[in-house]
Amino acid sequence: MASTSSAVDLVETFDKHHRAPKFDKYGHQERGISIQEYRANEVKIPESWERKPSHTTQKEMLKDRKWSAVPDPSFDLDGDGHVSHKDLFLAKHFDLDRDGKLNESEKKLAREALSNGFDKNFLFGLERAGLNDEIRNSGQDLKYIRIM
Repeated sequence: MASTSSAVDLVETFDKHHRAPKFDKYGHQERGISIQEYRANEVKIPESWERKPSHTTQKEMLKDRKWSAVPDPSFDLDGDGHVSHKDLFLAKHFDLDRDGKLNESEKKLAREALSNGFDKNFLFGLERAGLNDEIRNSGQDLKYIRIM
């Protein structure tokens, strides 16, 4: 008798959810909820999923990504009109608020530090051949070594 009632339950389950019932490895029927029941419970979808994308095409996204990597002209510490790798490296040390720009107080601090020899704490151009021997033989006490 119990087998007929479970068979009826299985038929009702199949008819109600329009899917075959699932069983675990012990033969017990899993009582998961269907998608319709899940939606009926008014599950809140995060706003970030419903937000419109900021770019409509991949080309726009790549263009914005490329321009976001270009440093701000305020990072030009030597005044030559071009932000070199050395300018960018040194200026990032003085960008205290990490907004990607040097404001007037940060520029003043950078100019003072460079006039006091801040850039002498670093070595640039180590990728050139034969320079490593010069470093070993120079005997300088360097705080940092920067390989660019």
